[in-house]
Amino acid sequence: MRLCVLVFLFTTQYLLAKPLDLMLGARPQGMGGAFVAIANDGNAAYWNPAGMNQIKKVDLIFSNEMWAGIKGINVNLFNGVLPIKDWGTVGFVWQFINSTLKSGDPDQATYKEDYWREHLLSLTYAHQLIENLAIFRQLSLGINLNIYTYATKEYSDLGWGADLSLFTFLPANLRWGLMVRSLLNRLGEETFPPEIRTGLGYEFNWGQRNSLTLASDLLWKKGIEYKDLSQLKGVGYNLKLFDGLEYAYQFK
Repeated sequence: MRLCVLVFLFTTQYLLAKPLDLMLGARPQGMGGAFVAIANDGNAAYWNPAGMNQIKKVDLIFSNEMWAGIKGINVNLFNGVLPIKDWGTVGFVWQFINSTLKSGDPDQATYKEDYWREHLLSLTYAHQLIENLAIFRQLSLGINLNIYTYATKEYSDLGWGADLSLFTFLPANLRWGLMVRSLLNRLGEETFPPEIRTGLGYEFNWGQRNSLTLASDLLWKKGIEYKDLSQLKGVGYNLKLFDGLEYAYQFK
């Protein structure tokens, strides 16, 4: 059993327009959203599928989140990873978001209630490209094939898309990850620009049971987040830094 203590160093959270990204998963959120270069458990299926090659046995993770930033929202994430010898690593992601939507004064005739239900289903695959090349060790490629669905009382729609990612070990025990999300994505009549996240991670181990992990992610995206939720006014370009720290003790 592994006990982890995670610390937010710096992070920012927002509501996104396609599909909601709330730093999904308990451990990535505990790392302050800096996980693309770590990606060494079942959360890798969502955060960086290329990192799934680090996982040597079946790993299933489920998380549920009631997000304080938006009332009435319930977020569920179920990830699974399965290594296949001499072939690569496969996985899946199921993200389900259910939200209650309300507008107006409950005592007025104009008061309305609605709901928002969103599903993301992904099939993921990771394969090692190169064992050693210059400073890159065990360079891996990952891909997600995604299907999106959403529904309210009045309408529903279906979408699809893909994500690509890279993961490698660098000298001095550093890790590097790259995730390009929302390639060729379409949801109904809408398309969305790619979201690019890259990061570095470092893991220091002492003794047989202690480890300290540090990570930092840089995120770039365009026209997705809102600067004013009440009027849904979008921002142009987003550039953010996420940092996290994790201490783990391995019980035997």
